[in-house]
Amino acid sequence: MVLNNISFTRALLEHLICLISLLNPIAISLYPTSPATVSKWVIKDAKIISKRVKHALYTTASNISLILNIWTLPNYIAFLGIEAYFIN
Repeated sequence: MVLNNISFTRALLEHLICLISLLNPIAISLYPTSPATVSKWVIKDAKIISKRVKHALYTTASNISLILNIWTLPNYIAFLGIEAYFIN
């Protein structure tokens, strides 16, 4: 959902739920019941990954230079690019 920039409300589409239950009946018990659930999962995972990245940056033995690029496409899809260069 997140990788393809699909609205979280699409997670509740009946056809998608049926497909998931056919592919793996156990997975349907783990499937979110609302778009808010998906949003909470994404935010929770982002916080965990952010902590890991911060730890990696703080514990590195070399200097790091970060370059940030932010842009929006004409169809209003936003992007954030982050590049890290390790300097010896």
